[in-house]
Amino acid sequence: MIQRLISLLVLPAAFVACGAPAAPSPPPPPSSPAPSSTAAPSTAPIAVPTDERASIVRAVDGDTLVALLEPDGADIRIRPFAIDAPERGDCGYVEARAYVDSQLPEGTAVVLVREPGQPDTDRYGRLLRYVRYAPPDGGPVLDLSLAVAAAGWAEHYDRYRVSASPAIEAAEGLARNEKLGQWAPVSAGGCAAG
Repeated sequence: MIQRLISLLVLPAAFVACGAPAAPSPPPPPSSPAPSSTAAPSTAPIAVPTDERASIVRAVDGDTLVALLEPDGADIRIRPFAIDAPERGDCGYVEARAYVDSQLPEGTAVVLVREPGQPDTDRYGRLLRYVRYAPPDGGPVLDLSLAVAAAGWAEHYDRYRVSASPAIEAAEGLARNEKLGQWAPVSAGGCAAG
């Protein structure tokens, strides 16, 4: 069911494109050196890495991960873009964390993708990234924010409006309508009254 919801939501081409592994850029063509006194400043864009690789250590909750950044093994905390999951002590916290653990067991390789124009970290020092991964069932590469929202264990978080926000809002809306995750009635393991 969740895979079906996710497949219906991959609407914005920019969202899909920003997570696709980029082919290596060819080296620039050789050029003759320009005279230093008359050379105009370069208007070529500065190459900024857009994705990083990491290995998951654990989920802290539904929207915070601990991982080891490759290749140096630095211990990092990651806040996936555009979702807000229940905090410790809130209804759904245990379930949201368990869902993320089921998708990203210890050792899972992930690709961390930056969003142009967004800050690198949040106020707690967590890296702000899209987290892309191959799910345990062997399906297509998924985005964690979209998967957690589609499962009903997170809602869209508007603090950092990103290109994936419309898809994440749609995933949350479908999960609410289908009464999945935290939107299910308490009697069915969710947090909704009645």
